[in-house]
Amino acid sequence: MLREAGLVRSRVEGSRRIYSLDRDGVEAIGEWADRLRQLWGGSLSALGTEIARGQRDRRYESKGSQQ
Repeated sequence: MLREAGLVRSRVEGSRRIYSLDRDGVEAIGEWADRLRQLWGGSLSALGTEIARGQRDRRYESKGSQQ
């Protein structure tokens, strides 16, 4: 699957198949990941903030009901 995706190359040495990373494929994946970070980075950061806020609020409410 990695070879089909262009991430590795293979060569046959005797009865073995030797794999190595394909630089172009790995760079392409890095560029793709960078585009995703740019697209979703702000939204995911905001989601993380909202999750943390909800957890903090639940802890606060929990402590308030114990008193």
